Amino acid sequence: MKINKLIALLGLCSAMNAYSVETIDFGRVNAGDMSGKPYKFKADRPISIEKLRTTRLIQGYISVTASEQENAQIAITPIQNTHFTGAAFAFVRDDMGNRFTVPAFVSAQAHYAEEYDAVSYDKYGDDFVQALRGYLNGVHKVYSYNEARDIMYGYVDNYNGIVECPYTGRTIAATKRPDGTADFDTEHTWPQSFGARNAPEQSDMHHMRPSYKLANSSRGNLEFGEVVTSVPASQGGFADGGSEKGRDASGNFVFEVRDSFKGDIARGLFYFALKYTNKVNEDGTTGAFLKQTQYDVLKNWHINDAPSIKEQERNSRIKERQFSHNPFIEHPQIIERVNLIGEYSRSQYSMAADSAIVFTTATAIPAYFYFDLPSKLEYAEVIGDNNFTVNVADSNAAASSVYSISINHPVSETAHEAELKVKFVDSPEYRIILKGEATSGVDCIKDCSDAIVYPNPAGDYAIVRISSAGDEDNYFGIAPKVSFSDASGRAIELKYETGYSANSMELRIDLNNQSAGQIFFNVELNGEVHSGIINRKK
Repeated sequence: MKINKLIALLGLCSAMNAYSVETIDFGRVNAGDMSGKPYKFKADRPISIEKLRTTRLIQGYISVTASEQENAQIAITPIQNTHFTGAAFAFVRDDMGNRFTVPAFVSAQAHYAEEYDAVSYDKYGDDFVQALRGYLNGVHKVYSYNEARDIMYGYVDNYNGIVECPYTGRTIAATKRPDGTADFDTEHTWPQSFGARNAPEQSDMHHMRPSYKLANSSRGNLEFGEVVTSVPASQGGFADGGSEKGRDASGNFVFEVRDSFKGDIARGLFYFALKYTNKVNEDGTTGAFLKQTQYDVLKNWHINDAPSIKEQERNSRIKERQFSHNPFIEHPQIIERVNLIGEYSRSQYSMAADSAIVFTTATAIPAYFYFDLPSKLEYAEVIGDNNFTVNVADSNAAASSVYSISINHPVSETAHEAELKVKFVDSPEYRIILKGEATSGVDCIKDCSDAIVYPNPAGDYAIVRISSAGDEDNYFGIAPKVSFSDASGRAIELKYETGYSANSMELRIDLNNQSAGQIFFNVELNGEVHSGIINRKK
């Protein structure tokens, strides 16, 4: 089952905020290279960027570097040859202190430089495995076992006439495969007894290794694993150069490779499983070599011991002679797209959200979620205080899109706090703290409980919001009559803008040229007069 990757992104917005959602298309890019593009947030008023949130997907990451105002740089470094999608959210603040989010979407077609990009682009699971297997089999040159050993000892693993055993670090001078009297022979990391007895499997240099004889015989056809109990040589144990034969946590004999070669061995086995086997976890008496317990160990080795320069060089040398190459060395991250054991996994990432969504006024605030795969909302519920309500328009979340849940909080003279629990299919449960601050709002002269002033005290701007009593009193588009006066009753001329939302009207009042003190307002709207006081701070 494909696992959705999801990130919660939270922010505040007022009814008068306006912004555009853009898609930044990078077009074709090279996987592993950083590509950047400028992005200018589009809002209806001056904004400053407080902080940024970005999705973190297995395809790569998105980084955003903010300037002081609206401009930002969005850069991507995809690591898979896939259609890359993601999102960046900027938490911004306007000059009145209102907070909201501005999203940007990112799209790119990321490609590998290797020839198999053409057949493996944007494939996952079985499709990805079959594409790579077909390619590798199509370019593979088959050698006899003796020919392959000569190439391995004479060129692939030969540096200045010296060949090293990966298990022990012991070395031997060689120009070709050693004879039977030497201390070295050839190790098949995928045992011959489990399917590597005949060509091309037997002579595939990606899983063959020059080996110190005693290390080779001690390992035999044992699984690789983590030794937790050492065993003396007299009881069948082995230890040399950092590699060890001993017992794992279950008491089974396993062979542990020295740390510097753990990843090398894992990637050779992954290559073998990818190229030669359709079923690597068979049940039955014979079974396959790469069972789940060993796979888990090898995957950990693969992740923690990245390909070294020498391992990359070895892969290139094999490619020169054998033509096939190991994609797990070239792009270690593809392990997340294959299903060598069971189903492939698409890693899920979440980012810590704000500690809380804070309601300073009676308004609807969205909680944002980004998906790269389709999902469905299982539940969104508030625990702890029924003053908060949740509105869900559609439970379905589309791929590569932002999904929002609207949270509402009424005007209140007391503070409230609750917890929002949100769960989507194939995602963790998100818990978001909701805080409703006590609304001091406006000093009323008449009954104006349906009028709110914020912020109050105000700086350069103030908002007066007037809500209608019912559906029959919808104020949308109705021009108000507005007057202002100071504490002495003298009329004041102030500039203001009018905005509308469902069953409410807002005045955005410019106080830039007004000195500190009380400002009285009267708003006549639809036959009703709403009055109050704005406290202009210094």
